Amino acid sequence: MKSYRCSRNKVMAQLDHHLARAEEGLVISVPGCKQVRCDVRVADLPLKVFVFPARWRLSRHFSFRSFRNRHLLVVQPPKPGATSTTVPENPGGWTIELRWSGEALAAAAYEIVLWCLGRLGERIYGDRPSPWPEMSPAEAGHNAAKMALYYAMLHIDDRETGAQAVKLYNILGFGFALGSSFRGRDGRPAMLWPQDLDEILRTGRTRKGGYLEGYEPSKKKLELS
Repeated sequence: MKSYRCSRNKVMAQLDHHLARAEEGLVISVPGCKQVRCDVRVADLPLKVFVFPARWRLSRHFSFRSFRNRHLLVVQPPKPGATSTTVPENPGGWTIELRWSGEALAAAAYEIVLWCLGRLGERIYGDRPSPWPEMSPAEAGHNAAKMALYYAMLHIDDRETGAQAVKLYNILGFGFALGSSFRGRDGRPAMLWPQDLDEILRTGRTRKGGYLEGYEPSKKKLELS
């Protein structure tokens, strides 16, 4: 399992290395118990299954809409392929391309993080006042985490670590598609604010030169699910 897309040759070489090590046997050791050695026999033709995410990107198109006296950000929903693609390989292997892309899977992972933060907010602020009375307990949980991250970023000296922290802050506030793709004039991740999105809607960039990587202004009406 890889957290990034890499070449097929690299994966094949690593798998062959794992198989060769497996034939050397396996030792199971538990504190307080006797070690157990297991002999492993690798089949002459082991089945190898390669699973890759699709390559399409999430839409960067967005709009604002009013709902119950609130200004809500709406991002174009994803449009995955109809089905996954499975290709048999001879001998002894399969390649599967998922319907969902790497970006879509990453966005889902961050949504799980937000859900967990919301549940924490419900536990913490469900029966006690929160610093943000206008927010629900779940929203207060999100905001508390973002506030803690913001103050932590003030003490980060490493440039790359700081860039990743900025990207995380943006994602927690604006979702993966917009949060991960906002760049400053120099092309590096920069802090994203609601007024930046207003300016991007009007002119395609912010007054300071910030932009959304992959965003193309469109006159078409935003499709909402």
